Amino acid sequence: MMTIQSIDHHHRAVRRRIIGDVPGWAQTEIAGILVSYNRTEGITGAPAPGNALDVMLVDVARDEGIASPGTFSRSFVERRIDDLRGRPVWALKAHRQAHLLEAFYLNGDGSRYLYA
Repeated sequence: MMTIQSIDHHHRAVRRRIIGDVPGWAQTEIAGILVSYNRTEGITGAPAPGNALDVMLVDVARDEGIASPGTFSRSFVERRIDDLRGRPVWALKAHRQAHLLEAFYLNGDGSRYLYA
């Protein structure tokens, strides 16, 4: 079991990697808890890890989370956009998120956060 100090140390180390542009790292806050992601290790600290990566993608696109280059799989982002677009027409939030993800990751500055 990780102590508060070891969790803090871990998240600080992740932030240093992100600031240093070490590929494959991201962080955001989910439900008041700092959550870190590494493309080879996965999610750490998430209260609900099942959708944490989806939340992180949106947060980074909204500049509410941070990431380093080459963190998210292009094919994952494309599938996520397709899934959101496949929701019923009345699911406005899903359709807006699809538009945001496409504009940021596929057609904008967020492409630097993707890897093939």
